[in-house]
Amino acid sequence: MTTEPTTIILSEPINGSPKQAGSDNHAYVVPGSDLFLVIDTVIDACGASEALKLSNLRNVTIRGIGEKRLIRGGVEEPLDVVRGANLVFDNLVFEQAKESRQTVTIKGGVRGWTLWGCTGVRKVVLGDYCIYDSAGGTDPVSDGCISTPVGEPKPTVICIHAEPPDAGKVNLDLWFYRRCQHANVWVVPKLAVWAYFLVRRKCCKENGVNAGVVAGLTRSP
Repeated sequence: MTTEPTTIILSEPINGSPKQAGSDNHAYVVPGSDLFLVIDTVIDACGASEALKLSNLRNVTIRGIGEKRLIRGGVEEPLDVVRGANLVFDNLVFEQAKESRQTVTIKGGVRGWTLWGCTGVRKVVLGDYCIYDSAGGTDPVSDGCISTPVGEPKPTVICIHAEPPDAGKVNLDLWFYRRCQHANVWVVPKLAVWAYFLVRRKCCKENGVNAGVVAGLTRSP
């Protein structure tokens, strides 16, 4: 039985609030799975961790329309995705804050993601360490696809605990780097990922806002 998606249209500006020490906050958290979300406005982090957050959701399409459709800022990144499956981001405009190191983060074993026709995407980090990796066994981020509009600079994609995405025609294929039609894809060696995750598990205990959820970890769908 197929679940019909719920449609939500965002047309009024959404503003976050400044991130406090030890906290993780977001201007807008996508509320559920099986959702078609239309963005015809500006979602501005205004100093929050991220402008747009998705956590453990399935079958979500987020589409920008009109001249606004802007996902702005985030001291960490404009878009943060953790866990989930079958997530599509279509025709959005991203504006990365100067203090942010990347535009999009997708982690926690997400399976099935697409960045389609989005502008302003400069750096995508896949499969970085998160609280759901603290117990081990999280699957790599997989089944990704990225398509950059004609004339838009190609983003850099960093694959940590992740499979390289489909980024169009591959013009140069090395074991650690792919120069593709729609992105430049770098793959971190598995041994380095193993060492990095091990150090994080052993030495970096969760605190602040994340500490309360570590005991109740669930695996990615």
